[in-house]
Amino acid sequence: MSAAGHTIVQMWSRDIRHAAESAAMTGAAAIDKLEDLDRAADFYIIAVPDDHISAMSAQLPSVEGIVLHTSGSVPIEAIKQQRCGVIWFPHSFVKGTDMSYDNLQCCYEGSSAEVESALQALLGGVAYSSYRLDSTQRRWAHLASVVTNNFCHALNTLGEQIMNQHNMDFAMLHPLILSTAERAMQPNLASRQTGPAARHDEKTMQAHRQMLESMPEAQKAYEALSDLIQSFQKSEGIR
Repeated sequence: MSAAGHTIVQMWSRDIRHAAESAAMTGAAAIDKLEDLDRAADFYIIAVPDDHISAMSAQLPSVEGIVLHTSGSVPIEAIKQQRCGVIWFPHSFVKGTDMSYDNLQCCYEGSSAEVESALQALLGGVAYSSYRLDSTQRRWAHLASVVTNNFCHALNTLGEQIMNQHNMDFAMLHPLILSTAERAMQPNLASRQTGPAARHDEKTMQAHRQMLESMPEAQKAYEALSDLIQSFQKSEGIR
């Protein structure tokens, strides 16, 4: 937002060191007391853990601007202020990791048409694409994001562990990971599924189960995901 030309007035945190660290990147003032909050800003963005959004909103002093939260799974009603909204980015933001903002997607919701118009203007120079989702839609989109991002990352982590445990370089699988990601950009994903579960190759699958006996959680995940693959195949009439 700073790079897009918006002025970041203040950064608040309970720990002034955290506020100062973030503020230094945008030229904002660091504060750790809500009574020091500038009351005339256009937007106030609550970026805290989901369970704290409602309480954080309730603690804010009376402000003129629009109060936003950034959660994919918390409804807009968690914000107590009348002029409020949500901006949620279905992306992974990992502290200390550089990322490209060229293809940044954003989902937004506002308490009124006026608020949503303001959000569209705010996001115009920030997000590559913006989607208006209500709170129910956003919850489902958040679930889909967890599955496609967090779960896939966990499975890649498991793959890395298996390769490392058996003295192999995980980089060997990097082209496979990239080709899988590229395939995910195409339609009708169920029809593009490969592997022993999709082929109903029970002999290979049983061998894999045995190989994972020392990793019971991984073995359960293998079984559950194999069942899921086969259920997709069945629903699509694929054998």
